[in-house]
Amino acid sequence: TPVPPTPVTPSPAPPSPTTAPDPTPTAGLAVLSATETTATSARLRWPAARTGTRYGVVLNSRTLGWTTATGSRLTGLRADTEYRVQVVLRSAGATTPYTGVLTLRTPSAAPPAAGAWFRLGNALTGEVADLYAGRAADRTPVVLRRGAGATSEQWRLEPAAGGTFLLRSRASGKCVTPLGGTAATGAPLVQAVCAPAAAGQRWRLTAGARGITLTAAGTDLVVGLGGSRFGGAGRLLVLQRPAGGAAQAWAAGPVD
Repeated sequence: TPVPPTPVTPSPAPPSPTTAPDPTPTAGLAVLSATETTATSARLRWPAARTGTRYGVVLNSRTLGWTTATGSRLTGLRADTEYRVQVVLRSAGATTPYTGVLTLRTPSAAPPAAGAWFRLGNALTGEVADLYAGRAADRTPVVLRRGAGATSEQWRLEPAAGGTFLLRSRASGKCVTPLGGTAATGAPLVQAVCAPAAAGQRWRLTAGARGITLTAAGTDLVVGLGGSRFGGAGRLLVLQRPAGGAAQAWAAGPVD
């Protein structure tokens, strides 16, 4: 009688040779970082290359401009939106990556909490609302200037009637109002002794994709950038008809 064949277990196949993974796209590139991110702006920083290098700032595959500085502020961003940012170099007519790609997401444009001090940044320029020279006198104007961390740049919302707010300066303790106390197109913003019953000192805040809008209570007039400067300083803030642009949108930033 023939002997049945012995079952044979096949030997495992030899392992396939492994291939090292390709380096990531950011390998060997400088690190790009973002700070002071608000609903409408962010400050970028990157390490220096050789002296005289010009850096291009690329936002969502579009080059915004070139600079020899190692930092830049992005403005005009939209609230609650994701962006991809990178810094590039230019050589022999071609651009090459200098930093890795940074994914940046802006926060939503929520109005600041009542009682907390904040800085009010303009969505178009990234500059902040400032009480001119931090003066205590009535009728001192509110101007736009590059942020320096001064007390004159700090503001606080205080509840008033009908869901409106006063806007108080930390430097003077006084409140923002249109010149003359009555809202009118083109009226510059100044300060006066706080008076919650004064209609001209009350503001409504609404949040949108471009940022926060400040509207004079009882009107449709909003705070925007005027065409005039005061005392060689920044542009005056004035009341304007709403146009929906970044010049009339604001973001509340933290106080350093």
